[in-house]
Formats: sequence, C-alpha cells, structure tokens
Amino acid sequence: MRGYDATSTRTIASAAHANQASIRYHFAGKEELYLAVANAVAEKHGNVLLPMIMRSRRDFHKRATSRNDLAEIMAAFTRQLLDAADAGAGGMFVARELLTPGIGFPILYHGYIRELHEHVTTLLARATARLPRASDVIIDAHSLLGAALGFASMRRVLRQRSYRPTFTEERVELVAGRIAALTGYMSEQRAWSPTAIAPRRS
Repeated sequence: MRGYDATSTRTIASAAHANQASIRYHFAGKEELYLAVANAVAEKHGNVLLPMIMRSRRDFHKRATSRNDLAEIMAAFTRQLLDAADAGAGGMFVARELLTPGIGFPILYHGYIRELHEHVTTLLARATARLPRASDVIIDAHSLLGAALGFASMRRVLRQRSYRPTFTEERVELVAGRIAALTGYMSEQRAWSPTAIAPRRS
C-alpha cells in the first residue's frame, strides 16, 4: 500500500489491467476515482449496517435486545472489514481513511461510520445502564469498533502469528465470532471499570 499521493494513475491502471486513459475518461482523474471508491464502499457497507441500526432502534426499549443487537452489528461490521470476496480491500480502505483521514473520510464518516459509532455507543450505554453521552461509554464503544478495525489494518500481523490466511469464509466467521463474544462481555459489565484492567501508575 503506497498511499494516495504515492500511487499514480499508471500504477492503478496496471493493477486493474486497464488503459490509463480510461481513468481520465470515466473519472476525470485520480481524485475523482478515489472519491468514487469511497462512495462505493460507504454505500455497500451502509446498505448492510444502516437497516440493522434502524431495526435495532425500533426495539431499543428492551435491554436484552440491545445486547443482542450490539453483538450482531459488531459481527456484521467485522465481516465487512474482512470481506473474503475482495480480500479485505474495502476494509483496508476504511481503516486507512480512519487512521489518516484524506479526501474520502467525509464520505465514509457521513455515509455510515457516524451512525454506526453513535448507535454502538447508545446500545452499549443501554446494555450497561449508563448514559450514552458519558465519555467512558464513548471510549468503550470506540474500543469495540477499533478492535474490529485492528483486524483490517493488522492483517499481516495476524497471518504471521497464526500462519493461516485471513480472508477465507471460515476465518472471517471465526474473527466475527470473537468480536461478537468480546462485545457480549463488555455489554454485560454494568459496572464496567477500565481501572480494574489497567490500574493507574502511582
């Protein structure tokens, strides 16, 4: 991954087995192509997650449902990031834009990340009897989403450590299951205390 600035249209065309002139013909240049990719990823991911979020909001009054919905949404998000169909390319795109925001960040953020982040926070707060605007709940929700994103951005580390390919359906389901289990654990901790895990140094 060379990044946006270091990747030329010639390199893109070569990787896509296309004529370099076709990029300018269809997209007018590299920036428009990049924005088109951001829109496509946001639409693809949003089309799965946003209906789940809307359905979850309808049943929000049930605390047990909040826990189940939270685990289901986190598992779905993980599957998107590690999609075997594109060898995780979409997930890497999302992870890169969230880590080092570029021109695609506003599209991804407003297209589905904001709704996802807000609803995961709301569900976690509901499940653990906390206020959704409390800073500790927001951080806990962020850590859950970050755990899923870690599999996209650190996929080479996982492969080196486990000596197994990351992007097979079996492997993706295993990771999604572990993220769901972590989500379930966090959503059952009504008196969640980070200091119990990482006490401050004196």
